[in-house]
Amino acid sequence: MPSLVKDVLASDKIRHLVYHVNYTELVAAGTSQAFTLRTFATDEMFVIASAVELITTFADAGSVSNIVVDVGDGTDVDAWVDNIDIFGPTAGLFSGSASALTTMASGKALTATFTATGANFGDGADSDIDSGSVALHFWVLKIHKAS
Repeated sequence: MPSLVKDVLASDKIRHLVYHVNYTELVAAGTSQAFTLRTFATDEMFVIASAVELITTFADAGSVSNIVVDVGDGTDVDAWVDNIDIFGPTAGLFSGSASALTTMASGKALTATFTATGANFGDGADSDIDSGSVALHFWVLKIHKAS
């Protein structure tokens, strides 16, 4: 399960959330693996920006030839991050979406989906991927409703 490594209150209204995913967490006996990063408790949260920080390029000496990541809200799986390649590029920062404010209704989940090409991630318990780590950054705005 991806770990929340940073939850900083940048101001009284903006949070910076960072989730870290290591290659050892990609174990699905399939070519797709989804993680729920956060489930929002109120309908007063908006994702205002996102970014993918490729810390270590993902690699596999076996049959996996590509890995991409999408991040969305469960309804729109790539609302903030769409098909970012984390297998071939040099480590660095890749822009997510900073499109129109999207409300995270109560109970709605922020989800990350990783998709492999060429082979499964693993056997359901262990990863066949040899290396890689990524940090998923989100800036979330909280709007207090007037009573």
